[in-house]
Amino acid sequence: MKRFLPIIVLVSFLMGPAAFAQEAEKEPAMEETPKEEKAEVDMADYYLDATTIEDKYSGKYSKITPQSLSKLYWRLHVFDSGDNRAIDNYMLINECQIYQDNVNNDFEWNVIREAVKKVVNDGKKNFPTQFEFFVPVHLGRYDTEQKGFYLVDYTGYEQVRRLEVRSITGMHEVCGKDGEIKDYPKAVLFVLQEALTYVFAEVDEHVAQAYILRKQREILDLPPDERQRRYERTAYVRMRLNVLEYQGNIRGRSNILAILQSELDGVDLFEDVKGERLLSSMIMKREEGEKRPAQESNFNE
Repeated sequence: MKRFLPIIVLVSFLMGPAAFAQEAEKEPAMEETPKEEKAEVDMADYYLDATTIEDKYSGKYSKITPQSLSKLYWRLHVFDSGDNRAIDNYMLINECQIYQDNVNNDFEWNVIREAVKKVVNDGKKNFPTQFEFFVPVHLGRYDTEQKGFYLVDYTGYEQVRRLEVRSITGMHEVCGKDGEIKDYPKAVLFVLQEALTYVFAEVDEHVAQAYILRKQREILDLPPDERQRRYERTAYVRMRLNVLEYQGNIRGRSNILAILQSELDGVDLFEDVKGERLLSSMIMKREEGEKRPAQESNFNE
């Protein structure tokens, strides 16, 4: 036996790195995702590339923030052109550093205030009136006959005329000031000209397949007994509105809301809260002779 030991050692030395490398490659195979699930992952990547829908309205609507709302109030003539307190609070919201550095210097602040009055009054005609906000919804099973998803778990909208929305930074301090800022509500109540009904979203079948596969992929790393419990078909609706008129303020349960008469331009359904993966769009503005809102579902194949 001893005569063969050097030969065995030599063979092991010569083959060792390759043999060990092969063994190292084989070990992770035991942890690989089952072939069926891996195929679904690959298909999800395929559908992601093949079903991209162009968001025609990206960047065209303003987010609802204290800053954008403050400009909207001036655009809608909420304030008198010479309202000193309104100008001071406008600066607090939009130009925090200048406000903090100068507000306690009476003479310097008077000069700044008068300059800002002119800038605001001259420029308010260009302040935004178009806004967007996102709301989470839950989707049911895909309806192959109607080509779309129903909104389930009471997340749909049926004959809704009022939409209450808080600024996306509504709970944060503004320039060190917590709570309400006089005459500048951080929450709004959109009063729609026409009632909104949105209980079903038309979604192209290919786009729907990509969405479903990606939702399945989200839970692949979980233990099998947890997957069904953690599985959710969450999506996000983006409302696009054009504000027409300011109708005063109202006190809500925990804050003050500005009442804004508005028209709904469109409703878009996204897979993600960042608004990067569009599933479908619905235009609410009606052209002459059009009987119902038009759904858009064009995608690139």
